[in-house]
Amino acid sequence: PMVPLKQELVTLDSYLQLEFKKFYLGVSSGRFSTCYPHARLLFCLDCGEGTFLEDDGKVICFERGKWLLIPPFLEVRHRHNNSRHLSLHFSYSLLRGMDILSGMKRVRHASAPELLDMVEKMSPDEPLRFLNAANLIVRAVLEKLMPLPETGICNNFKLIRYRRLTEWLHLALDPHVSVAEMARVMKLSEQTFARKFAADTGLTPRRFNENIIIDHAVMLLADGSLSVKEIAEKLHFSNEYYFSRFFKRCMNLPPGKFRKKMQM
Repeated sequence: PMVPLKQELVTLDSYLQLEFKKFYLGVSSGRFSTCYPHARLLFCLDCGEGTFLEDDGKVICFERGKWLLIPPFLEVRHRHNNSRHLSLHFSYSLLRGMDILSGMKRVRHASAPELLDMVEKMSPDEPLRFLNAANLIVRAVLEKLMPLPETGICNNFKLIRYRRLTEWLHLALDPHVSVAEMARVMKLSEQTFARKFAADTGLTPRRFNENIIIDHAVMLLADGSLSVKEIAEKLHFSNEYYFSRFFKRCMNLPPGKFRKKMQM
């Protein structure tokens, strides 16, 4: 049956979560190479000559009133020359831990002079006003990105159909879960489930489960309180070696090197 639009939107909104990880508002100088497991929105207030960000060889110059959105896991190089800017680190997730910006593969940027006044008035001394403004700024930028097919954002909304499976996989945290087990959770035959899931999400069920395992692995590595061996045990790998192989296949870096990069 058709779902009324209002109910559909309310359902969608209840599964979306904007979560801030870190804030920076101030002046920077120097050269940096950075990579984070979450998105970053930089908004330039003032900058000296030669301030830029480099994404895969493409140079993006900073200028007053410009925002730059850096997707999760993308390594970029910066050069700041007395750059006064706002940096908002955040995740925007559908269901639990499924970051809808993870489909982005490059930095997006545009000028937004209409947001300048709001950013100029932001002060950490007024936490509630600061958070409210940060929320509005991030949502204003995301609104511009939503229609772009290359971001992969719209396709992720179909994951709501699989919220029961998603919750179950987050609780299981088992890289050995079979497609048949996932199909049983969804009360479908294995063949029907695999076909429908791939059509709706563009992912195989196994790849979807791997993404969930990787999301948890990244969070645990970034947290730093557990060793790689302990993380392997927590994620139900038989030993550290198999976890490291799995992580390197998915992230192109072994977990130890990935952790060091996150701490730079």
